[in-house]
Amino acid sequence: METVLTVLALAAFILVVVAATTVTETLAQRNLRMEPFEDDGSVMAARLFRAMEPFHQWAEQNGFAFAGCYLVKMGSHKAFISAWCHVDRPTLLCRYSIPLSRPSQGGTDIATDFADDVSLTSCDVKGGLFNPKPPKHYHQGFAGLTLDELWSRHVEMEDYLMDVGGARLVSRQIDFANGFVDACRKENQYIRSLPLWFLRGPYWFFVRQNLLHNKSIRQQHEKGMIKLPNELKQVKPPQLPNNRKA
Repeated sequence: METVLTVLALAAFILVVVAATTVTETLAQRNLRMEPFEDDGSVMAARLFRAMEPFHQWAEQNGFAFAGCYLVKMGSHKAFISAWCHVDRPTLLCRYSIPLSRPSQGGTDIATDFADDVSLTSCDVKGGLFNPKPPKHYHQGFAGLTLDELWSRHVEMEDYLMDVGGARLVSRQIDFANGFVDACRKENQYIRSLPLWFLRGPYWFFVRQNLLHNKSIRQQHEKGMIKLPNELKQVKPPQLPNNRKA
């Protein structure tokens, strides 16, 4: 029995390493493409747009304007993304359908940009917490929330980052398509900068995302898991000896 469990554990480790490495290498080769998705009258398109409709209604009722639908191609993988930009603030609502054959399965992100490359993303699936994020890119995930609940928790942590962390909202237009691709590549570059990143996938999958799941940015900070923007800036300059002048 122990031998079987050992083999299964080793197989799971290898599968996660291969999957994480494949996706990361694909991004590194810049094999990520986004193209507008149009209704071509197919059954697949009808299912995707039908699954998107509740999110479109919620977005319009909460100050978001439709930014478009896109087909994302990353190597052999495909995803359908619908996006909305808030009319008064640098905030995005994104709905992901993965795989395309089951549009009801997917995830939702709400993301806000702040000044100095600070950002906050709230998602409703645990898998969104798998990859580590670059410094100042804050991520929280809560499975099973309604859109109203996810939005409420997102706004609450926006206030926390500003009131406690010193973050500042920016006023600018959001280019969703280019911004999405740039964000994916920036995250990929950060992951590949980590020592032995290709062996860390199992820890991220089995431990990291479970530790972060259902923890707000406030809770992550109070537990010492992250630093806030104003703490990251608090790097003291090196001290010179008393007999030297700056």
